[in-house]
Amino acid sequence: MALAGTAVEIPIKRLFNRTRPFVALTVANVIGERPSGYSFPSAHTATSFAAAWLLSRHYPRRTPLLFGVAGLVGLSRLYLGVHYLTDVLVGAALGVALAEAYRRAGG
Repeated sequence: MALAGTAVEIPIKRLFNRTRPFVALTVANVIGERPSGYSFPSAHTATSFAAAWLLSRHYPRRTPLLFGVAGLVGLSRLYLGVHYLTDVLVGAALGVALAEAYRRAGG
């Protein structure tokens, strides 16, 4: 699961260099600390969706709960003003894709 966050945080964010909403938009409000680094994609969302994907394979009856929590993590990134919607959507997709690749590789 940490692999998803690292895979997003290091190469992908540096590739796109997208500034965070509170830097690019003067109307964006931030709740809490202003994170450093780039915005696209959301590593928090990628990690939470990777975890939901892998855990749902072991606990299939808990799948709605797991993805519900992952979705809330994504929504929290929007609410806090630290990500754009596309950051969250791509982070979710990358998290699932990386988790599935890890699972298929025998992880």
